[in-house]
Amino acid sequence: MKPKIYNLLLLLSFQLGYLEWGTNQHQFVFQAQLEVITKALSNFMSVVHPFTVLPFLGECFLVITLFQKNVQRKLTMTGAFLLGFFMLLLLLIGLASLKIKIILSVLPFWVFFYLIWKNKTQTNE
Repeated sequence: MKPKIYNLLLLLSFQLGYLEWGTNQHQFVFQAQLEVITKALSNFMSVVHPFTVLPFLGECFLVITLFQKNVQRKLTMTGAFLLGFFMLLLLLIGLASLKIKIILSVLPFWVFFYLIWKNKTQTNE
């Protein structure tokens, strides 16, 4: 499979991460991102946090690779690791609290992460 398709699948699977906290409070990553973006438009400093900035940078790196003629492996792996930081946290939370929805929501991301990790057809520029 082409590296661009792997990167796109990784981005899409990241969006399906499921967050759950408190009583009856839950949302997907894409919903949380929309909320962060709308808050950033009114007060940027209120959303500056490693759990918001690092995944956003990872997404930006992976989006850049979608427009490259030859996908750069370093850029792909940097983006994947920045997203993986957040998804690992979600996985640990799901395992610690035994929330099956959270655990299942991160599994597709880790499958695509593994496929990208093992895919050596990307250029090493």
